[in-house]
Amino acid sequence: MEGQARTLSGLNVLAGIWLIISPFVLHYNSTGNVWQEVILGIVVGILGLVRMAAPNVSWPSWINLIIGVWMIIAPWTMATTTAAKWSEVITGIVVAILAYSSGTITVESHSTHHEHPAH
Repeated sequence: MEGQARTLSGLNVLAGIWLIISPFVLHYNSTGNVWQEVILGIVVGILGLVRMAAPNVSWPSWINLIIGVWMIIAPWTMATTTAAKWSEVITGIVVAILAYSSGTITVESHSTHHEHPAH
């Protein structure tokens, strides 16, 4: 289970890297959108690295889930290009799914490790 959590978190690190570079690849037209993507990318990436280093700790995954949901909602509230909007929505979906999957792996592994047989 720890290997799966590390893999899912590693994929979130890659999603974070995409968030950091996407404004420059897709030529975002708003400085606010650029900074949001860069900051969210850094946070998603760092949380992914924390989760990879400590696969038995699930809180980084749950924070990334919240960020992923925000990324799905935020583009619909801001003026942005179509490419930027869909990049953020799709990346948000990916981050949320990876984070949820990683977080639930930990919950399952904790529940199996903490069961004690009756004496």
